[in-house]
Amino acid sequence: MRVSWQKKDNNKSVIIFFSGWGINPSFFECWDTDLEYDICFLYAYDKDLDQNIDSLCESYSKRVLIAWSFGAVMAEKYLSNSNLEFCAKIIFNGSLLPVHDEYGIPKLVFQKTIEYLDERNYLKFLYRTFGGLKKFKAEDIQYNSNSIESLIKELRFLGDLSNRCDCLFHNWTKVFVGDNDLIIPATSQLNFWEDYMQISIEKMEDVGHYPFVGIKSWKELIYKIGI
Repeated sequence: MRVSWQKKDNNKSVIIFFSGWGINPSFFECWDTDLEYDICFLYAYDKDLDQNIDSLCESYSKRVLIAWSFGAVMAEKYLSNSNLEFCAKIIFNGSLLPVHDEYGIPKLVFQKTIEYLDERNYLKFLYRTFGGLKKFKAEDIQYNSNSIESLIKELRFLGDLSNRCDCLFHNWTKVFVGDNDLIIPATSQLNFWEDYMQISIEKMEDVGHYPFVGIKSWKELIYKIGI
């Protein structure tokens, strides 16, 4: 796992953001960071947590945890070993059983993704994730600092992590579900949250897997989740 500070100005508040698979900080580099929060961006999950996030963020008086997509199961793993308190824990387009025939990506689809992943199919994933919002071309592979081999390794790790979940989940504050998600089907997400947790669910109409449509700053994201 990698850590990138999008902003570190010794503020009293911090956003801890668990990104999705295959999405590094460069996809968010155009977002304005003018807010009174530091921003800790986590990505590239290819093994169990090797960063002491608590030690990085324990000095803050206010902490907001936000997870997107596969970042949700990684954030859940982190919470199992964390002693920090959060004023809010938010998930966008994610499930805590992300590789599951009823609650996530069907297992066969996930396995085929691993088997056939190459640059072309990774770009197809990006296009499906962003719903055509970005017109990715071959040269846009530079957006990801990982090789295809490392992306495959990450997928395998996340799949194993999903299989290891013991169904004793932490309480999350709120989940946002895009009804046009082409990566983790919205019905599967809703099945999970409705079966496993009493939680506030906000359904986002005409929104795909990338849930931050129209958001251009971290301040707008904080406003959206109601902090």
